Amino acid sequence: MPYKKKTWREKLADKNGLPKIIKLEERYPCYRALHRMGAEAGDDIVLVNPREVVDLMRNVPPGKVTTIDAICRAIAARYQVQGCCPLTAGIFIKTAARAVEETMGTDDAFDVPYWRTLKTDGYLNEKYPGGVAGHKQPLENEGFSVLARGKRFCVQDYRDYLVDLGAQTYDRFRVFHLSQTWWPPRRHRPLHRNSGHGATRHGRRGRPSG
Repeated sequence: MPYKKKTWREKLADKNGLPKIIKLEERYPCYRALHRMGAEAGDDIVLVNPREVVDLMRNVPPGKVTTIDAICRAIAARYQVQGCCPLTAGIFIKTAARAVEETMGTDDAFDVPYWRTLKTDGYLNEKYPGGVAGHKQPLENEGFSVLARGKRFCVQDYRDYLVDLGAQTYDRFRVFHLSQTWWPPRRHRPLHRNSGHGATRHGRRGRPSG
C-alpha cells in the first residue's frame, strides 16, 4: 500500500506520551532559547500536544497579538514548570498556519487567526504561508503598523497589543503533578514525567512509564 502523506491538519493530532515534564539539559537544542527566558539546566520543562499551542493561538482576538515566547510562558505557568519547549511550539505554530492555508475555502476550514501570533520580540514569521509578505498583509488589514528592521519586519509597539494569555481557562484534568494524590479519570490523558526529551529533535532516553 503506497504511503499517504499526512495533511498539515493531521500533523496537529495528539502525540503518544504527551504532555510530559522533563529535566532541561544543556545538550537540548531548545536550551539556549529557554535559558534566555530564565530556565536553567535541571529545571522542569514541559512538552505538550499541538492543540494546547493552537488553542492559545485561536483565542487571540482582533486588535491583539501574542508571541511564541508568550505562549510558552503561559503553558509553563499552567504546568507549574520553568519552561515549555519553544522549538516544538514554533513547529506547531507553523503547522497550524499551513493547515489554515490547506483547508481555506473548504467546508471544514481550520479556523485559527495564526497571523496574530508573532515571533519573539514581535517579529513576523517568514515560515507562514506567503512568507513575510503573507504575514504582513493581514496584520496591516487589522490596523497594525509593520516596521522594517534591517532585513526583518516587526509589529510596531507590539507589547501594547499583547493579549493576556493568563486569563484563558483550561481543563484541570489535562495537568497531572506527582505531588498530587488524585489521578485524572481514564478518559483524560495523564501527564508523564521523564528525564529524556521525547521530541525527535532532542532524542529519546526511554519511554515514559504509566
